[in-house]
Amino acid sequence: MFLFWRLILAHLLADFTLQTNKIAEVKSKNIFGVMVHTLIFFMLSLFLYNNFLENNWIYIVVIALSHFFIDTMRIVVIKKYRKKDSVLFFIVDQILHISIIFLVWKFFLVLSAPLMRERWVIVLALYIIATHFTTIFIYYLKNFDETSIKGKEKYYGIAERTIIFFCLLLPGFWKVLFPLVWMGRFFLAKTRIKEQLDYSRGNIIVGSGMAIIAGIIARIVYIY
Repeated sequence: MFLFWRLILAHLLADFTLQTNKIAEVKSKNIFGVMVHTLIFFMLSLFLYNNFLENNWIYIVVIALSHFFIDTMRIVVIKKYRKKDSVLFFIVDQILHISIIFLVWKFFLVLSAPLMRERWVIVLALYIIATHFTTIFIYYLKNFDETSIKGKEKYYGIAERTIIFFCLLLPGFWKVLFPLVWMGRFFLAKTRIKEQLDYSRGNIIVGSGMAIIAGIIARIVYIY
């Protein structure tokens, strides 16, 4: 199943970590942005597959083309029907991408790959979910799109969730320290940065909750 997780990691990196605000903005306006985004996913997939490509490269192409088609149709639907990009579009988009990856892996890739267990791939995927994915998810929940993420909240939120994630992933006393992270946000409430941070209950609960869940799962994966 490690090939499946490598493709998921490529998807998460392309859709969240490496999709800058500029790429997201161009992508939402024309097909060129979708092409650049798809190419990034394709190159990441090839890189992560490295020694396991053999005849599998054609399936990577199929997944990349499906990625291009799904993203293009999302833009077409939004523009044609004048719909606002929303959390529903976001969730459906992610389900379709992951479903295609799963189906291609299940029926075409799994038989040609050796059985291996790579904890680092799953842990890194969970880290991206806890940080970059959650950042975008929160803004969609608040009816924003990716191009509207401004200020310090994006970076502070990622840093905050990174600390929580690794406190739960690492062994020993680190687990009892992650609540101290929230003290940093309340300390900044007394500074000028306060205006650039999101102190809403939803942001803190969803952000910290996702980091806690991802950190616990990562710890379980790492141990077992």
